[in-house]
Amino acid sequence: MLSLSKLIVSVLAVASISRTNRLVADAQALDCSQYSPVVPGGSRAQIFYWVNGSPDSEWMDTRNWGKYYLPGSDEHDDRIIMAAGDVAKVTCPATYMLGNIKVEMRTRATLDVSSDLKIGLYLSMVGGSVVTQTLRGTVTVGTDATLSASIYNLMSGASLEVVG
Repeated sequence: MLSLSKLIVSVLAVASISRTNRLVADAQALDCSQYSPVVPGGSRAQIFYWVNGSPDSEWMDTRNWGKYYLPGSDEHDDRIIMAAGDVAKVTCPATYMLGNIKVEMRTRATLDVSSDLKIGLYLSMVGGSVVTQTLRGTVTVGTDATLSASIYNLMSGASLEVVG
């Protein structure tokens, strides 16, 4: 197990021209103004499952979440679970999250990040899950990021910050 807060230089930095070009095209084609403003969803911490209920696989699209509103939209300690094989994209900025958000990526879950993403507390990746970050976006993780048999790709000037 690799803890990024202790050994951030071990993060893989891999360039992939074809993958980067595809993500650039996706980001340019998506109109981020189509997504609703964040609306608080509950009075206590909740578990959110990625259900990929829309064709765009966009993090900011409420149809992609099991509760039909965005996780982390209130100041509770929500938990986000991407199950085995789930695929999500962050092409619109997702820096709205409040509270101590916990993101768990399970076996072969994939997250393509081409904009800014703020995760309140920690990111846990296991079993071959993959994050690919491109286009100078910044992923900010509160206190800890842990990879276990997983890959975190940084490309094109992107940055990962573990602030805790």
